[in-house]
Amino acid sequence: MHDEVFSAPLEDIYRAHSRSVRRLAYRLTGNPHDADDLTQDVFLRAFRYLHTYKPGNFEGWLCRITTNLFRDRLYSMHRIRLEPLPDGAHDTLACSDPSPADIFDNRRLGDDLRTALNGLPPRLRDPVMLRDVEGLPYLQIATILNIKLGTVQSRIHRGRARLRSDLADHFPSRRTGNG
Repeated sequence: MHDEVFSAPLEDIYRAHSRSVRRLAYRLTGNPHDADDLTQDVFLRAFRYLHTYKPGNFEGWLCRITTNLFRDRLYSMHRIRLEPLPDGAHDTLACSDPSPADIFDNRRLGDDLRTALNGLPPRLRDPVMLRDVEGLPYLQIATILNIKLGTVQSRIHRGRARLRSDLADHFPSRRTGNG
């Protein structure tokens, strides 16, 4: 893969990986405009530091760049608005129309779950998003976030517990043990 990455034109690398990077960026930022900006920044950074890439998981490397840049933005801006654009706003943004997959994911996550996820501190939200939304294995999450495997597992456990607590009003049968 290492030789393939270096021998491929940058456009081919972008074409092959941009959808997965944008999907993660959209899930982290919560809106198409910020996702587009983050995706662009990820590839600028990746192409600039492509010479530092070590053979291994290129998708994981891009995912790590994505999460690190997102964190950098959060810390530098103190807060990025993590809410989707209002209904109808997509019509006014010709360059950032959501893909069918984005529309499906947006509906599937739901506003309450998105709000609960956004309410988690980044150290809990990032591993939960990477595991439960992106479907990445624990070991890859540990590599991306540069933390130990046990830390990933405990943060996912704590993040899920907090989500269950925050969403308990939506599932009263689970709260009372009747379902």
